[in-house]
Amino acid sequence: MLLPPHTHENNAKDSEKEQEGCGLGLVDHAVFDQLTDMDNEDDHEFSKSIAETTFEQMDVALDAKDLSELSRLGHFLKGSSAFMGLRKVTATCEKIQYVGNRRDGEGNANVEDKA
Repeated sequence: MLLPPHTHENNAKDSEKEQEGCGLGLVDHAVFDQLTDMDNEDDHEFSKSIAETTFEQMDVALDAKDLSELSRLGHFLKGSSAFMGLRKVTATCEKIQYVGNRRDGEGNANVEDKA
C-alpha cells in the first residue's frame, strides 16, 4: 500500500527522531512487527519460550562459572534478538558474549579470571 507523500515524510521524521534519541533506537519496529505477526497472537509462546529457555541456561552457566557456555548463549541470543529487531537486547547480548570470552564490555582487552 502506498502512503500519501506527506504521511511517508512524517513516518520518516518519526523514525529519525526515534533513532536520534537512542543511537539506532531500541527496536526496529518494522522487523519486530513482521515477526510478531507470525507468532501466536494469544500468547507469543514460540518467541517467549526461546527467550525463557536461553535466560535459564545463562543462569546455569553463570552459576557453574562456565564462561564459554555463557559466550555461546550470548552469541545465540544476540543473533536471535538482532533477527527480531531488538537493538538494545542485541547490544546487551554482545556484552555478555564478550564477558564469556574474557573481554571487557567493549570486547577490547582480555580480562583476568578472579578467584
